[in-house]
Amino acid sequence: MEIFKSTKKGLILAISSKKDGNMRILANQKRFAKKLGFQYLKTNEQVHKDKIVKVNLKSKRTKADGLFTNDKRIALGITVADCLPVFIYNNQEFALIHCGWRGLSLNILNKIKINNSKVLIGPGILKCHFKVKKDVQEIFSSKINHIDLQAIAEKQLILSGVKKKNIKKVRECTFCSNKYFSYRRGDKQAMLAIIGYKS
Repeated sequence: MEIFKSTKKGLILAISSKKDGNMRILANQKRFAKKLGFQYLKTNEQVHKDKIVKVNLKSKRTKADGLFTNDKRIALGITVADCLPVFIYNNQEFALIHCGWRGLSLNILNKIKINNSKVLIGPGILKCHFKVKKDVQEIFSSKINHIDLQAIAEKQLILSGVKKKNIKKVRECTFCSNKYFSYRRGDKQAMLAIIGYKS
């Protein structure tokens, strides 16, 4: 696992690695959450669109690409395997958004407003290995066929009101790194990104 943030207040931002197993399996997700100290985990069923839902302790698993809450008793988790996990948080609320090219093309990060937020754009497929066909290239008005998803995510966040100084990026490519599963490299498994407060 990789822990990107751990504070005295208990806030943790993390992602699993290959060693933690295939996070498409719900039992593995629960085990990973408990390993990090989380008692209650809420996850989604990804649809690769732009739906973001608010969850609480009673929420059931739902079709969405983003989750947010102000309930510090629960942790949020999303699966990724080249798409970006985007962690958003302030002192009261936190969110976790699955950002692939489809969600970003629908401006998914403009669909959530968390005031005075800080953001971590997690590891995903970087520009070096994200070569796209002309149809995707045209969606992002790109003159080249290698797309930088992290840069697109950062731009959307700034347009939604996040200060650039509050956005951090993990410059790790899931295709390049053997730590992570990569759909484009041929893996069928996935990692779990997770945000929450330790209970």
